[in-house]
Amino acid sequence: FDKITIFPQAAGAVYSVIINDLQRYLIRGSYIGLIDIGFKTTDYIVFMVDEKLVLREDMSGTIDMGMSSLNNAIDKIFTRKTGSKLEVTELMKLVKDEQIFFRGNKLNFSKEIALVKSEISRVIKDRLKTVWGSKLDFFNTVFLAGGGAKELKAFISDIHSNTILTRNSQFANAEGFLKVAQLEEKREKRVG
Repeated sequence: FDKITIFPQAAGAVYSVIINDLQRYLIRGSYIGLIDIGFKTTDYIVFMVDEKLVLREDMSGTIDMGMSSLNNAIDKIFTRKTGSKLEVTELMKLVKDEQIFFRGNKLNFSKEIALVKSEISRVIKDRLKTVWGSKLDFFNTVFLAGGGAKELKAFISDIHSNTILTRNSQFANAEGFLKVAQLEEKREKRVG
């Protein structure tokens, strides 16, 4: 590598969304937040809008909870109900489909899955409300990204009146980092 740029993990997703509609999101004095729900962790990042985006490190961080928490909880519920353990592929299919064919019967876990998703979302929102505090009233938008964003959207979007699921949420960070790299490359060509 001839050049390395260090960038906060969840920031890529913010850039991937706002870069195409800067006027909508870059309102001076406002804040932009992003919740990146991954498999093991949930990252959150906040930018204050001034002349440019200013990272608020004190309002950004990681919560040790993600979609693996859902899988673990449903695995325990399945074992408690049936006395059997699931292999990972069946567990992931159960979480996705909310039902499974087992021992000649179709077992429905939609209620249990909804309760677990609700609880995971509650824990994440409680933590964010503690960290973001009254500044949440000044947020323009809270974006949802990551592999778990689509799964938890219905349970977590009430954290702010303008909560938006990023397009292609699972890859939003990668797309944002690509855009930032392309902009940096163009800038260097103009300067050099």
